[in-house]
Amino acid sequence: MEHDSMRRWASEHAAFLGAEKIKKLENYADLLNKTNEKFNLTGITSINGIIKQLIIGSIEPVINLNVPRGTMYADIGSGAGIPGIPIGIVHDNLQGLLVESNKKKASFIISVIRELDLGNLSVYHGRIEEYLAEGTREQFNIVFSRALGDPYYVIELGAPLLNSNGLLYIYSHLNPNELPAYVLQHGADCGLSLAAAATKRAHGIADTGLLFLKNGNTDNRFPRKISIIKRDIMRHTRSSAT
Repeated sequence: MEHDSMRRWASEHAAFLGAEKIKKLENYADLLNKTNEKFNLTGITSINGIIKQLIIGSIEPVINLNVPRGTMYADIGSGAGIPGIPIGIVHDNLQGLLVESNKKKASFIISVIRELDLGNLSVYHGRIEEYLAEGTREQFNIVFSRALGDPYYVIELGAPLLNSNGLLYIYSHLNPNELPAYVLQHGADCGLSLAAAATKRAHGIADTGLLFLKNGNTDNRFPRKISIIKRDIMRHTRSSAT
């Protein structure tokens, strides 16, 4: 009974996941729920909440994702594997890297990949800027971010990972038409522009969330130190409030 919400959602959205993928999603939910009882992986403590908010919430905007087989994506600030694991299960023709700096959470992701035999996924245990410092820039077609923070912050960390015409998708309740000018300008400075609704539809991405297109160069000075990025956000926030 506890997994009925997953099956109802799959049926209602005509998402032809197949029994094997649904089972893997359910097993992931169980693993996350059980491990969360021992370690604080997520603030959501019920299996129903994990399924509805974390797993379905990760898949729903990109269930119809329209990209070529072998597309490479990164999930930055993956936490307990959200949204990278659900995406990797549903779109198993894609190759995903989940970036997570917290040791317990990274270890959990590794254990899930092993137990569910998710050969299309891998983990980088460390910070995004550390990964970029190793010289692995402009490698991905898509970058996903669900809970990393302010869009300004996500833009600066995500843009250097994207190759030309790559996509940065931020799970967000913000209205794209109401984004502050300083966020849009920062996107432009990092080589990104806010994608039009038609671009979202063309890639099979729902109208929700924020989608940026990599249509320019990202200077090697990005990303800057985290303290500098956060200072910029505070400065812009104060300016907008006055």
